[in-house]
Parts: sequence; structure tokens; C-alpha cells
Amino acid sequence: MKTILKGVVRAEKIQDPSYYITGILEKVKPKLLAKLYGIVSWTDTDDFLEKIARRMGKLRKGGVPDVTAASKIVFHDWQRGRIPYFESPPVDPNEEDSDNEEKRKIEIEKIRSIQSEVPPAPFLLREIRANMRKENQIVAEAVEAAEAAKAVKGEVKQVVVAPL
Repeated sequence: MKTILKGVVRAEKIQDPSYYITGILEKVKPKLLAKLYGIVSWTDTDDFLEKIARRMGKLRKGGVPDVTAASKIVFHDWQRGRIPYFESPPVDPNEEDSDNEEKRKIEIEKIRSIQSEVPPAPFLLREIRANMRKENQIVAEAVEAAEAAKAVKGEVKQVVVAPL
């Protein structure tokens, strides 16, 4: 399982990717997965994959969730780094410097706090699209104003140029 989770094998080549999702669920905080996939809670791996399949529209005939497709999505996200996770480096047992241990704990807490603040990808996409819509609206309003000003200038020229 370790070699698969390290990303040695491509997600498409794995026969039963749902088997490895259990390892991902054990390593990653549920809070981060809930933010990333928009799922409030789940009981086990199968329930998690079923909820993701429903959420992402991966359904088979009769509305049955496609657990295999959902597990490939989660595994692909894991391999591409969309699911935040890290492991601390091993500590040398001969080194008993409590000052280094405290610094290490502080650094780990900093990293964890940064990870918990990372917004999920769907949220970022929604925010980017909303900003693009606002910018398009501003440009459209500016074009309309320019066209209106151009029309007003044309009328003024006609009035000035017209013979008396």
C-alpha cells in the first residue's frame, strides 16, 4: 500500500483503487477532506466514496453511485497534491535536544494551521468565475458609455455643421 500511496503507480492502472482510499482516509484529517469535497460527514470508506460519487455526478444506471470512478478521482487528487498531507521526518533517537523538539513541534503546528486555511479547489473556481463575471460586466458598461458618448458627439457635430 505504501508504494501505491507514494504515487509510483498511476491511478488509471490500479484495479481496485477503493482499497487504497482507506489509507488516504487514515492519513488525512477528515476536516480537510470535508472542505475539499463538500461532504459533511461519513461513516466508512464506502460511504465516503458514495457521497463523492453523488456529489460529482458519477452515477451508473438506476442512480447507483460509481464507487470506482469516485475512488479514482480521490486517488488522482492524492497523487496530484490536491489533498494536503505531510509526514514529519524521522527523529534521530540519539539526539535528545528538547529545544529542537519544541521548535519541530512549533513548525508542525504552523504547517497544520496553513493547511487548514487552504480553501478547497471548487471554492476557488467559484470565486474566480464570479470575479470574471464582474470584470466582464464592468467592461460592458464602459463600452456602452463610450458608445453613448460617441453618439452624443455625433449629434452635436450635426447640429453645429447644419446650415442656418
